[in-house]
Amino acid sequence: MAVHFTAPADVAPGDCYPTYTPDQAGLVVDFVRGRWLAGWCRLEEANSDLPESRRESLVRIQIAPEAPYRVAFYEV
Repeated sequence: MAVHFTAPADVAPGDCYPTYTPDQAGLVVDFVRGRWLAGWCRLEEANSDLPESRRESLVRIQIAPEAPYRVAFYEV
């Protein structure tokens, strides 16, 4: 999950990465019903008026040999 929380050396214009750590965001990774899922609080949205579903991130993690880091993340 470091991929989501660490900016690469060559950040493209318009890309943004969080300024908080996975621990600060409450990152949890679970294996449920044969799938890897990761969830965390988007702290940049913590004080907004957005519904809770928009302040939380949930992704499915899948092996993808062709992808950087050999995994792909799919928003749930």
